Amino acid sequence: MNSAPTFSVEFFPPKDQAGEERLWSALKALELYKPDFVSVTYGAGGSTRDRTVRITSEITARSGISTIAHLTCVGSSKNELIEILNQYKNSGIEIRARGSKLDIYPGILPITNFAQLKKMSELAGSPIPGEIQRRVEAAGDTSADVVKVGVDIASELSKKLLDYGVPGLHFYTMNNAAPTIEIINRIGLR
Repeated sequence: MNSAPTFSVEFFPPKDQAGEERLWSALKALELYKPDFVSVTYGAGGSTRDRTVRITSEITARSGISTIAHLTCVGSSKNELIEILNQYKNSGIEIRARGSKLDIYPGILPITNFAQLKKMSELAGSPIPGEIQRRVEAAGDTSADVVKVGVDIASELSKKLLDYGVPGLHFYTMNNAAPTIEIINRIGLR
Protein backbone atom coordinates (compact mmCIF):
# COMPACT_ATOMS: atom_id res chain seq x y z
CA MET A 1 0.00 0.00 0.00
CA ASN A 2 1.35 3.44 -0.95
CA SER A 3 1.36 5.78 2.04
CA ALA A 4 2.68 8.78 0.11
CA PRO A 5 0.34 11.78 0.16
CA THR A 6 -1.89 12.20 -2.86
CA PHE A 7 -0.76 14.88 -5.30
CA SER A 8 -3.26 16.31 -7.78
CA VAL A 9 -3.59 19.34 -10.02
CA GLU A 10 -6.41 21.37 -11.50
CA PHE A 11 -6.65 23.11 -14.86
CA PHE A 12 -9.31 25.35 -16.35
CA PRO A 13 -10.59 25.25 -19.94
CA PRO A 14 -8.73 27.94 -21.90
CA LYS A 15 -10.57 30.55 -23.92
CA ASP A 16 -8.32 30.52 -27.00
CA GLN A 17 -5.64 28.54 -28.86
CA ALA A 18 -2.74 30.26 -27.06
CA GLY A 19 -4.31 29.39 -23.72
CA GLU A 20 -4.80 25.81 -24.81
CA GLU A 21 -1.13 25.56 -25.76
CA ARG A 22 -0.21 26.81 -22.25
CA LEU A 23 -2.46 24.16 -20.72
CA TRP A 24 -0.85 21.33 -22.74
CA SER A 25 2.61 22.64 -21.86
CA ALA A 26 1.70 22.74 -18.15
CA LEU A 27 0.25 19.22 -18.32
CA LYS A 28 3.40 17.89 -19.97
CA ALA A 29 5.63 19.50 -17.32
CA LEU A 30 3.48 18.22 -14.45
CA GLU A 31 3.20 14.69 -15.88
CA LEU A 32 6.84 14.16 -14.86
CA TYR A 33 5.72 14.44 -11.21
CA LYS A 34 3.09 11.73 -11.64
CA PRO A 35 -0.03 13.39 -10.25
CA ASP A 36 -2.53 10.93 -8.88
CA PHE A 37 -5.29 12.71 -10.74
CA VAL A 38 -6.07 15.85 -12.71
CA SER A 39 -9.27 17.86 -12.45
CA VAL A 40 -10.77 20.32 -14.89
CA THR A 41 -12.94 23.12 -13.57
CA TYR A 42 -16.19 24.40 -14.98
CA GLY A 43 -17.00 28.02 -15.74
CA ALA A 44 -19.50 29.94 -13.65
CA GLY A 45 -22.97 28.77 -14.50
CA GLY A 46 -21.54 26.19 -16.91
CA SER A 47 -20.15 28.83 -19.28
CA THR A 48 -17.26 26.58 -20.38
CA ARG A 49 -19.19 23.31 -20.43
CA ASP A 50 -18.26 22.21 -23.96
CA ARG A 51 -14.59 23.10 -23.46
CA THR A 52 -14.56 21.34 -20.09
CA VAL A 53 -15.88 18.11 -21.60
CA ARG A 54 -13.42 18.26 -24.52
CA ILE A 55 -10.36 19.21 -22.43
CA THR A 56 -11.13 16.59 -19.76
CA SER A 57 -11.46 13.87 -22.37
CA GLU A 58 -8.30 14.98 -24.14
CA ILE A 59 -6.22 15.06 -20.91
CA THR A 60 -7.23 11.47 -20.25
CA ALA A 61 -6.40 10.43 -23.83
CA ARG A 62 -3.04 12.28 -23.93
CA SER A 63 -1.72 11.43 -20.50
CA GLY A 64 -3.50 8.37 -19.16
CA ILE A 65 -3.78 10.20 -15.82
CA SER A 66 -7.09 9.73 -14.04
CA THR A 67 -9.11 12.84 -14.78
CA ILE A 68 -11.98 14.37 -12.85
CA ALA A 69 -14.34 16.89 -14.38
CA HIS A 70 -16.42 19.39 -12.45
CA LEU A 71 -20.07 19.48 -13.35
CA THR A 72 -22.20 22.53 -12.65
CA CYS A 73 -25.90 21.91 -12.98
CA VAL A 74 -26.97 25.57 -13.04
CA GLY A 75 -28.71 26.44 -16.29
CA SER A 76 -28.78 22.85 -17.60
CA SER A 77 -31.78 20.64 -18.20
CA LYS A 78 -31.92 17.05 -16.98
CA ASN A 79 -31.40 15.85 -20.56
CA GLU A 80 -28.35 18.10 -21.01
CA LEU A 81 -26.82 16.75 -17.81
CA ILE A 82 -27.42 13.15 -18.91
CA GLU A 83 -25.77 13.95 -22.26
CA ILE A 84 -22.73 15.49 -20.51
CA LEU A 85 -22.40 12.51 -18.16
CA ASN A 86 -22.56 10.15 -21.13
CA GLN A 87 -19.82 12.12 -22.91
CA TYR A 88 -17.60 11.78 -19.84
CA LYS A 89 -18.38 8.09 -19.46
CA ASN A 90 -17.64 7.42 -23.15
CA SER A 91 -14.28 9.20 -22.73
CA GLY A 92 -13.27 6.95 -19.83
CA ILE A 93 -14.00 9.51 -17.10
CA GLU A 94 -15.28 7.84 -13.94
CA ILE A 95 -18.67 9.04 -12.74
CA ARG A 96 -19.27 9.21 -8.98
CA ALA A 97 -22.68 9.38 -7.39
CA ARG A 98 -23.80 11.99 -4.91
CA GLY A 99 -22.77 11.03 -1.41
CA SER A 100 -19.37 9.68 -2.48
CA LYS A 101 -17.01 8.74 0.34
CA LEU A 102 -13.89 10.04 -1.42
CA ASP A 103 -11.14 11.74 0.58
CA ILE A 104 -11.14 15.53 0.76
CA TYR A 105 -7.85 17.28 -0.06
CA PRO A 106 -6.90 20.86 0.82
CA GLY A 107 -6.53 23.02 -2.28
CA ILE A 108 -3.41 25.15 -2.75
CA LEU A 109 -3.53 28.20 -5.02
CA PRO A 110 -0.11 29.89 -5.05
CA ILE A 111 -0.34 33.68 -5.15
CA THR A 112 1.00 34.78 -8.52
CA ASN A 113 -0.90 38.04 -8.97
CA PHE A 114 -1.77 40.35 -6.07
CA ALA A 115 -4.57 42.14 -7.94
CA GLN A 116 -6.16 38.75 -8.67
CA LEU A 117 -5.84 37.78 -5.00
CA LYS A 118 -7.59 40.99 -3.92
CA LYS A 119 -10.40 40.39 -6.41
CA MET A 120 -10.90 36.79 -5.21
CA SER A 121 -10.93 38.04 -1.63
CA GLU A 122 -13.63 40.60 -2.45
CA LEU A 123 -15.74 38.07 -4.37
CA ALA A 124 -15.52 35.58 -1.51
CA GLY A 125 -16.26 38.24 1.09
CA SER A 126 -13.23 37.08 3.04
CA PRO A 127 -10.31 39.36 3.93
CA ILE A 128 -6.74 38.48 3.03
CA PRO A 129 -4.97 37.46 6.27
CA GLY A 130 -2.86 40.39 7.49
CA GLU A 131 0.46 38.53 7.51
CA ILE A 132 -0.04 37.32 3.93
CA GLN A 133 -1.03 40.79 2.75
CA ARG A 134 2.04 42.32 4.42
CA ARG A 135 4.37 39.76 2.87
CA VAL A 136 2.96 40.16 -0.63
CA GLU A 137 2.90 43.97 -0.43
CA ALA A 138 6.53 43.96 0.79
CA ALA A 139 7.58 41.63 -2.03
CA GLY A 140 8.22 44.36 -4.56
CA ASP A 141 6.67 45.64 -7.70
CA THR A 142 7.57 42.91 -10.19
CA SER A 143 5.42 39.90 -10.87
CA ALA A 144 8.48 37.67 -10.28
CA ASP A 145 8.77 39.07 -6.74
CA VAL A 146 5.09 38.41 -6.05
CA VAL A 147 5.35 34.86 -7.44
CA LYS A 148 8.42 34.16 -5.27
CA VAL A 149 6.60 35.26 -2.10
CA GLY A 150 3.45 33.42 -3.20
CA VAL A 151 5.42 30.21 -3.68
CA ASP A 152 7.11 30.74 -0.29
CA ILE A 153 3.72 31.12 1.42
CA ALA A 154 2.18 28.15 -0.42
CA SER A 155 5.21 25.97 0.37
CA GLU A 156 5.00 26.82 4.08
CA LEU A 157 1.27 26.10 4.15
CA SER A 158 1.66 22.86 2.19
CA LYS A 159 4.37 21.61 4.55
CA LYS A 160 2.24 22.43 7.61
CA LEU A 161 -0.77 20.65 6.13
CA LEU A 162 1.27 17.52 5.39
CA ASP A 163 2.75 17.66 8.91
CA TYR A 164 -0.84 17.76 10.25
CA GLY A 165 -1.52 14.54 8.35
CA VAL A 166 -3.76 15.57 5.46
CA PRO A 167 -4.14 12.73 2.92
CA GLY A 168 -2.79 14.85 0.07
CA LEU A 169 -2.69 18.23 -1.65
CA HIS A 170 -4.59 19.54 -4.66
CA PHE A 171 -2.93 22.40 -6.58
CA TYR A 172 -4.86 24.99 -8.58
CA THR A 173 -2.39 25.61 -11.40
CA MET A 174 -4.16 28.38 -13.31
CA ASN A 175 -2.67 26.44 -16.28
CA ASN A 176 0.86 27.37 -15.19
CA ALA A 177 3.06 24.50 -13.97
CA ALA A 178 6.08 26.43 -12.65
CA PRO A 179 4.77 27.53 -9.21
CA THR A 180 3.34 24.07 -8.46
CA ILE A 181 6.57 22.35 -9.52
CA GLU A 182 8.59 24.68 -7.28
CA ILE A 183 6.34 23.91 -4.31
CA ILE A 184 6.36 20.14 -4.72
CA ASN A 185 10.14 20.18 -5.09
CA ARG A 186 10.56 22.32 -1.96
CA ILE A 187 8.33 20.16 0.22
CA GLY A 188 9.52 16.84 -1.25
CA LEU A 189 6.06 15.75 -2.33
CA ARG A 190 7.47 13.84 -5.33
